[in-house]
Amino acid sequence: MSDAYINEEFCDRVDRVVDGDLLRDDSWKFWERFDNDQLERMNLSELERRFGNFSKYDFAAAVLVATENYPFMVMQILAEYIERKGKKNNE
Repeated sequence: MSDAYINEEFCDRVDRVVDGDLLRDDSWKFWERFDNDQLERMNLSELERRFGNFSKYDFAAAVLVATENYPFMVMQILAEYIERKGKKNNE
C-alpha cells in the first residue's frame, strides 16, 4: 500500500478547511470530521485527481450543491484561496 498515490498537500488543505475556524460558526456542526487514516487520504487524493477533469458545468453544479449544503465551508475555502494567492503575489 506504500506505492498508493496520496497528495499530502491537498489532503492537508482539506483537513484545514474541515477543522479550520477562520470562518466557522460553531453553531454549524453538520460536516463530519475526516478520519486521517491512509485509506481516507488515498480517497481524497483520488477525488482531487477526478475533479481535475471536471468541466465548467461540472464545477458549477458541484459548487452550487456545496454552497447549499456547506455555506461556511465554501467561504472557508474561498478565504484560504485568497490567503494563498495573496502570499504568492507578495513573494
